[in-house]
Amino acid sequence: MDIRKLDEEGKTICPNCQKHYSPDLERNKDCRIQDEFPNAAAEQREQLITGICSNKCWKEYTSRPCNGAVRRIWGRTTKRKMTIGTGRTGFA
Repeated sequence: MDIRKLDEEGKTICPNCQKHYSPDLERNKDCRIQDEFPNAAAEQREQLITGICSNKCWKEYTSRPCNGAVRRIWGRTTKRKMTIGTGRTGFA
């Protein structure tokens, strides 16, 4: 699953530092990244999935309490919470 953002030139944009870059690897097959690149470093494969450019950016991005990925997956997470199964929200 590729969730990277690309610029007008087709370069990947890191969601943490906003660096525009070309990933170390290039996808050629329609299969799992682990199967296509079994000997690649996890960082290299991650570039093709999330667009995060380095281990440093990965640590910074995932250490944020409410980064963009969390908001996209779980919705608003600030002072509201979803009451599971009801579709209603309430204040935490």
